[in-house]
Amino acid sequence: MTDDGAGAAGFEGGVGFVGLGNIGQPMALALVEAGFDLTVLDVREEATRPCAQAGARVAWSPRELAESCEVVAVAVVDDAQAESVVAGEDGLLAATRPGGLVVLHSTLLPATVLSLSQRAAAAGVAVVDAPVSGGDAAAREGALTVMVGGDEADVERCRPLFDVIGGHTLVMGPVGAGAATKLAQQLMIYCNQLAALEAMRLAGAHDIDEEQLARLARLSTADSWVIRNWGFFDRLMREHPQAGSDELYRFFSKDLFDVVVTAREDGLSLPLAGLASQLVRPAFQERARWLGI
Repeated sequence: MTDDGAGAAGFEGGVGFVGLGNIGQPMALALVEAGFDLTVLDVREEATRPCAQAGARVAWSPRELAESCEVVAVAVVDDAQAESVVAGEDGLLAATRPGGLVVLHSTLLPATVLSLSQRAAAAGVAVVDAPVSGGDAAAREGALTVMVGGDEADVERCRPLFDVIGGHTLVMGPVGAGAATKLAQQLMIYCNQLAALEAMRLAGAHDIDEEQLARLARLSTADSWVIRNWGFFDRLMREHPQAGSDELYRFFSKDLFDVVVTAREDGLSLPLAGLASQLVRPAFQERARWLGI
């Protein structure tokens, strides 16, 4: 990241950011620190304060934000929020000028991304879907992995943004490819986590220390991102703003249900995805009880 404003080149109309949650807020702060002329929006006033203190302006509706921004990044929780923010009565498309650009960082159904892209195109607005991976720690370090779907020219317009928030940016294909990639990635990581949790339970039944098993796995063919970052989800369950609430467990299971929905639409049989979508919530709740959360 830079603090000389160089990262803001090419965005004369300003940049907007909607959704200042666990990952969205550090992403927005990174853009402010890099010198972008940023306007932020969140339904929770307290979530906007750190960005305002860092120099961002605060808008109170998507329409208001769009009136002053050439590019708007969206990092809301789910498809319903994305639909409302982008295409609702008071949404971005109600005020974004032709030639504007909406960047979807949320984890969404590919069908939602394609629908929003079509409605945006009718208003002369482009859409790039760019979900991210790495969690809040990577967001604070500007080291997220960004998986991108979109027209080549539109993706290039976004490069200054991606260079600030991401350590790696991979273009996966046209609009919707980023969303599909994120779901595929989430399927891999959650199935990996579920298998690791079962392995830890098996080892624990034989009085094997959990950290020692994780160390062994990192040195063997059982190695994986989940094992190298063992404790990632434990920390998230302790420190997430929604820690201890049912909403957090819905958040964990949401992406796998999206995988199942997308597989059905694509005519694919993904039995592990179906099973994992049912298991992830109770598995994380059991882990939380074991941790005393």
